[in-house]
Amino acid sequence: MRQILRVIVALLAVAALAGGGTAAFADHGPGGGSGSSGSGDQGGHHEADDDHGAKHEAGEDRHDNQGPGKDEDDDARPADVYTLAEPEHGNPEGVAFDKRSGFFFVSATGDGSIYRGKLGDTATPVPVFIPGAAGQSATGLKVQRGKLYAAGASTGTIKVYDVDSGALLATFDTKGGDGSPTFVNDLDVTKRGDVYATDSKRPAIYHLTAEEIAAGTPAPKPIDPDDVISTSPEIPFNAAPAAFNLNGIVVDNDRGDDEGRHHGDRHRHHGDRRGDELIVVNSDTGQLFRVKVGKHGNDARKIRELKVKGGPFKGGDGLLIDRGRLIVVQGSADGFPNGVVDFIELRHDGRKGRLEDQRTDASFQGPSTIARARDRYLVVNPDFATSTPPFTVTALAR
Repeated sequence: MRQILRVIVALLAVAALAGGGTAAFADHGPGGGSGSSGSGDQGGHHEADDDHGAKHEAGEDRHDNQGPGKDEDDDARPADVYTLAEPEHGNPEGVAFDKRSGFFFVSATGDGSIYRGKLGDTATPVPVFIPGAAGQSATGLKVQRGKLYAAGASTGTIKVYDVDSGALLATFDTKGGDGSPTFVNDLDVTKRGDVYATDSKRPAIYHLTAEEIAAGTPAPKPIDPDDVISTSPEIPFNAAPAAFNLNGIVVDNDRGDDEGRHHGDRHRHHGDRRGDELIVVNSDTGQLFRVKVGKHGNDARKIRELKVKGGPFKGGDGLLIDRGRLIVVQGSADGFPNGVVDFIELRHDGRKGRLEDQRTDASFQGPSTIARARDRYLVVNPDFATSTPPFTVTALAR
């Protein structure tokens, strides 16, 4: 039987060649393939090689970087640069995009002001939307279902605004009567409306449920002690005054409303809720960690390091998951003194990763974080090194 099959294959190959065609034979064995093509470094675009020197780019299914409607020359498109008005509000830090309205928002660390700009309008300086005040500060931002969420940095607060009017809806005080240093740095919001926020000065992640957010008031409301997720001892903590520990955070494997509703007690999460999975970065060590918050409450969390070939990412700041890749922003790194955006291919169900791409731009000034905005990535330039205005936001091709 095998001899007959070989004869048939040989005859088909001869027939193809006789007809002016070609016969192609693919090697699907280990390390085999039909080859790959890629462009060289363009506009600060660098690809990381794998063990065999082959370049890979992952997309929404972790195999196709092009994604729906993505052109091969997208990365070569020049970056857009937005300029923030009124630099006296201090260094910008966080950014969020409202896909419904097309507005993006940028936080100011100096007094908690929040800017609002229109995607695509680079001619008009981005104005202040929500005025700040002395003693206030704002860092990480997120937009979800008509609400704008803001981390309050050294104020130890989490604030929630109406995204259209800018009205303050709720303020949460995470300090818990503790006078030790705090810095609520970044946050993310699940599809069902739960909020997770990091603290760079305490070994903690704060978890506010959607029900708590809905019951919030503009006047500061202390969070429940059960809202605090301890990250010790798994995640290293440096108590030195100048050290920044946990920083960027992103919700992974977000199951949304259908499988994410709360039942029973606020923190015991009975019923069909399966818990949340988070990825956080430790700026001090450059390590990434996966935090699983179980369905039985915050105290049932599991933490393990997400080991990345090509890491660690010292000074790692904002995080984003897009097209199957984890994106890490660094204000500076070896070979990238003005900052870099790292693209990590997640492998083994997200337990491991590999640095596959790095992008920079001449407009970068120590970037802090990133947001997805249609066909662009919005990257904030706080310029903490010199604090020289004007402050800007870079829009890279996505």
